[in-house]
Amino acid sequence: MKQQDTTTATKSRRPRGDGSIQQLPNGKYKAQITIGYDESGKQRKKSFTGRTQGEVVKRLNEYKAEQLKGKLVKSDAVTVEGYSKRWLEIKKEQVKQSTYETYEYVCAHDIIPTLGKHKLQKLTTTILNDYFRSQLKSGLSPKTISKQRGVIHNLLDLAVKEGKIPQNPVVNCMTIALEKFESKTLAPEDITRLLEVAKEAWNKYKGYGNKFYQMYHMILLAITTGTRRGEMLGLKWNNVDFDKNTITIKEALVAVKGGVKMETPKTKTSRRVIAVDVQVLEQLKELKEVNDSLKKSEWVFCNKFGKPIIPANMTRIWGRLLKEVGIEGIRFHDLRHTHATLLVANGTNLKTVSARMGHNDIRITLDLYSHALPEQDREAATIAGAWVAK
Repeated sequence: MKQQDTTTATKSRRPRGDGSIQQLPNGKYKAQITIGYDESGKQRKKSFTGRTQGEVVKRLNEYKAEQLKGKLVKSDAVTVEGYSKRWLEIKKEQVKQSTYETYEYVCAHDIIPTLGKHKLQKLTTTILNDYFRSQLKSGLSPKTISKQRGVIHNLLDLAVKEGKIPQNPVVNCMTIALEKFESKTLAPEDITRLLEVAKEAWNKYKGYGNKFYQMYHMILLAITTGTRRGEMLGLKWNNVDFDKNTITIKEALVAVKGGVKMETPKTKTSRRVIAVDVQVLEQLKELKEVNDSLKKSEWVFCNKFGKPIIPANMTRIWGRLLKEVGIEGIRFHDLRHTHATLLVANGTNLKTVSARMGHNDIRITLDLYSHALPEQDREAATIAGAWVAK
């Protein structure tokens, strides 16, 4: 009978992620399982020994079961507040400044004051559900709470990847029911009246001293091209092609701490070339002539110093115009919505409308503007009804 060699350990291969078992020189067995990663990316492991392989397999399976319940991550005293700072540091390197500032605001004003003292590993689905319910009861909009949920989810996803927690408790949290926001379509007479009042003010001053600045040209461009507010305010004269009758959307002006900043759109489809009616471009030519004679600004729409208009200031100017005209509850963004609605209602191909609006999926266009297809719907009903006669 051969004597057992106890000078080396024998390792039993198991499926990846299933832990490993090896026989030690003293004849006992050792099991090891990965429970996460430290901040440098190195694996953190848990191990234990047993007299027989069967004993080790049993303990390993029990251990994995406990891991699924969230009990195997190394005890850590880090709080939600502490970890949110790390998450923000990482996000600052990954997202646009305006997006980062939104994350920063949500953490500072919503999450940390309420959840900040909780230990990260003690944060449960129950605690989070109670948090979301209390936010709803406080009167915050579902949209705002949904944004908070998204931030918490993203933060805890990083915690899972870094081995701080075994699973993300947000996954099983209550859903936040969002009310679909219905944009408004301006009536033709309202558009005409807005343009008339804004044009009258422009003609009176022919410059940047009038109380509506270049609002006439802004409305004209928005209603005929569907550009977003930030895209319009970020438009420069070198983006306007008077020969090809187009404007090119490359960047958007966004508000950030300390002022404004140009950012590239989030999707490729938002970077687009839009055909512009010749009559509209003639009005822009007049604007450029005044611009060149006064400030020679590179911006199509600028203040009296030749600088880009801050989005919030533009919104205030828009509000003054609405008040003078006697119209309530209309956002400047509704001009974009009106542009798309008119195109769809007049039979423009949805793919064309989608490209013009800068949507990254035609289904978005269909979802937003299907209400403008009543004639097509009636035509479909007539076609289907023809089968009755047969």
